[in-house]
Amino acid sequence: MKKNVTPKGATERKKTPKAASPRPPAKRRILDEPASSPKGNKQMKLTPNVTYKAFNKLLEDVEFAISGYVNPGRADIRAKALEMGAKYRTDWTPTCTHLM
Repeated sequence: MKKNVTPKGATERKKTPKAASPRPPAKRRILDEPASSPKGNKQMKLTPNVTYKAFNKLLEDVEFAISGYVNPGRADIRAKALEMGAKYRTDWTPTCTHLM
């Protein structure tokens, strides 16, 4: 049976933790392609069932009230939401869907 013996005069090194090196952010793969495919066979990855709305209809199902904002910020929020098709309520009602 062998024993682990260190020679006389030898000192053990203490492992010091290394400073974490900043890593660059991981690159996203924009194209849906296998890693081994040639560059000429790239295909764009499409998201199925995407629907687009006109800007003035983006918030057409939204009724909102505003609390905690003072003018001119309050007026800006109200004007932008109305441009996007939302309905403004001066007070909270059961029909409101959002409170800002």
